[in-house]
Amino acid sequence: MILNLGISILCSKMLQQHVNEWSKAYIEKSKIPFVIPPLDKSALKRIVDELKNHKGIVLVDIKAKDGTEVKIRL
Repeated sequence: MILNLGISILCSKMLQQHVNEWSKAYIEKSKIPFVIPPLDKSALKRIVDELKNHKGIVLVDIKAKDGTEVKIRL
């Protein structure tokens, strides 16, 4: 439920307009022709649903020389 709310907020036109406004100064300063593309709500939901089918899969597995370990799982 919270994830669906987050997807709805990320895909809202108002947020996308604000992100484009906030990034406009940097884009103009860098002189790169770039506009953040709109997010497709249905595509994001399908991606999240597919990721739910792979719970527990290890995304990151790092072991440092000092014995420190980092594992990130879905």
